[in-house]
Amino acid sequence: MCYGDIPKSGPDETWPRSVTFCPSRAGQGIVNSLSSGFHADTRITLLRHPLFWFLLLGGLLFAADAWFADRPEKLIVNDAVRNRLADLWQSQSGRPPGKDELDSLVDNWIREEVFYREALRLQLDKDDTIIRRRLIQKLDFIAEDVDEPDEADIEDYYDRHIDRYRLPPRFTFQQIFFATEHERALDAALEVIHKNDAGWRRYGDPGMLNDSWASRTRHEIASTFGSEFVDQLADIEPGQWTGPVASVFGLHLVKVISKEPAHHAAFADVKREVLNDYLQDKRAQARQRYYRRLLERYEIVRQ
Repeated sequence: MCYGDIPKSGPDETWPRSVTFCPSRAGQGIVNSLSSGFHADTRITLLRHPLFWFLLLGGLLFAADAWFADRPEKLIVNDAVRNRLADLWQSQSGRPPGKDELDSLVDNWIREEVFYREALRLQLDKDDTIIRRRLIQKLDFIAEDVDEPDEADIEDYYDRHIDRYRLPPRFTFQQIFFATEHERALDAALEVIHKNDAGWRRYGDPGMLNDSWASRTRHEIASTFGSEFVDQLADIEPGQWTGPVASVFGLHLVKVISKEPAHHAAFADVKREVLNDYLQDKRAQARQRYYRRLLERYEIVRQ
């Protein structure tokens, strides 16, 4: 059905003032114009519109997801995997795995790999403190890779950090223990052993303390006898019995055998310790440099 004499207005006075409109012909005309390239400028405008490309790319992504969703993910078990599992088995058991054992190792690896990939797909690694720390630790291992030093480097480090290798004073001494209430017995024993100390071990009260202490530091002695005992011990001249010397246990007669003053350890005696300290310092410096380089990639916003 067509409708005639429909008024039409427009800026162009040459246009007719009325037209005849046929709906069926109009629809066919739209189709014909699209298929024949009519209104090419409209098509160009459409291609330039961001919404068109958004819808097109979205459709392609949706189609790709639907295509790959049903396809199984490949899990490749090759010789490299088998060799790694075999080497790990041999390092732990001391022998290569048999065929059945290797098959079992591969089956266990497949199970772990499937679980691992599924966990990643479900994003179970997100916001996990243990995984976070482990990843940071692995990155630290990468960052702290340093070259092994030669002898000159180690010795130079020793010279520049000589105070790290200063050994504390040490004491070698003998002691006789008396309970606090037995101070008179202590005085009597001291008078006897001043004359002859050959049988000094038969004097004193029973106790859990050793009679002789060899090459002990102030800290080691204080941890047993107390700091007051060490302070008195430092003032005793070697070679003679002295007392009473108070401790956390009671009273003592003490004979200092020797005092070894504080001194720097020889390089040869602490070479391994110096090497460990050198590597530890170098690794810490390497980690800090690596961190500074990474930090340049980030803008820190403190709120």
